[in-house]
Amino acid sequence: MIAVDPSLALQLWTVRAQTEHDYIGTLRTLAQSGCTAIEPFTLHGLSAKQVRIFADDLGLCVPAMHFGYTRLRNDLAAVIAEALALGCAYIVCAGVPAYQTVNEWLDAADELNNIGQHCIACGLQLVYHNEYDFVPMGETCGFEVLVNTLSPSLVQFELDVFCTAASGGNPLAWLKRLDGRLPLVHLENGEPGSDPPIPSTWLGDGDLS
Repeated sequence: MIAVDPSLALQLWTVRAQTEHDYIGTLRTLAQSGCTAIEPFTLHGLSAKQVRIFADDLGLCVPAMHFGYTRLRNDLAAVIAEALALGCAYIVCAGVPAYQTVNEWLDAADELNNIGQHCIACGLQLVYHNEYDFVPMGETCGFEVLVNTLSPSLVQFELDVFCTAASGGNPLAWLKRLDGRLPLVHLENGEPGSDPPIPSTWLGDGDLS
């Protein structure tokens, strides 16, 4: 496993408008502001090697990167190569479709376990990032199905505390329950009273205190 220290990284979704306009310039500004680690969700047409060179020059590490579920299923070899080139320790699955049945979530868990096995073989850890996965399905919810079905050795979690709360979950309870399976936590907040997709806001200013 690649050794990195992702103790505090900025998810680049926070500055998505700026990175779309000037990716490298935004990284430079972040580094000058004291940021030392980033979590990208896209490279905006640059290669992973190019971004790694710029990041290294700026003193930025890339402990993890988000990838879409479809790309993980259909283009895993390229995803793994990209993550390794960036120096990532974690490949993050940025959620799955908003499935409506337990069987669909079980199928997704099987798929994620399989993807996780390939990641482990390459020295990487697959991590699942929840979206609005806590909408009830009878006596359970999609996230509950994943937690009960995913192999802890193959797939760990990045709990998005706001998406958890916004879809009916209790972030504090899940942080405790996932102890030992939670190498990453996504701290974000959203504007009070908004419907999904909920606009981001500053920590401390939104629905979560």
